Amino acid sequence: MSGKYLKRLFPYLIGVGASLGLLAFYMGIMTLTADWYYAQIQFEEYRWWIIGLSIGLGIQSTLFVLMRRGLKGGEKKAARSTLVASGGISTASMVACCLHHITDIVPVLGFSVLAATLQKYQTLFFLGGVLSNLFGILMMIRLMAKHEIIRVKPIFKAFNPWFSNSNP
Repeated sequence: MSGKYLKRLFPYLIGVGASLGLLAFYMGIMTLTADWYYAQIQFEEYRWWIIGLSIGLGIQSTLFVLMRRGLKGGEKKAARSTLVASGGISTASMVACCLHHITDIVPVLGFSVLAATLQKYQTLFFLGGVLSNLFGILMMIRLMAKHEIIRVKPIFKAFNPWFSNSNP
């Protein structure tokens, strides 16, 4: 494979790597706080949330690399902060979902109330992460359209002026 094709594939490879990395992170945290069998059971129960979070982070990572190629100077900082904020929320929601398993290892530390609270709101943590991903993806698309890195299809024009190419 020539360097030209690898350069074109690079943003997509980064996205796949970010998605797989988040899945590995989740399974690693689950295995460390409980065991591999329990990690598999939890993944089976929450697979659509976890896959959604992972795919969202992968899309954002791909868009970030594509956007970074088209931006100059200080514009890159705004793009980076959008990805970090949204990706951080996605990762935090996965970690929060897993944190209640710490009480399986160290029950003497008195985390039982925290564990019950985290477990009670587990689905809300996932929902917050997925919504954060969607918001981050839309922000990336908006920034890319604003800086004319991509052309926005007419369906997005319905959200005008949010997707407008003009500066606010």
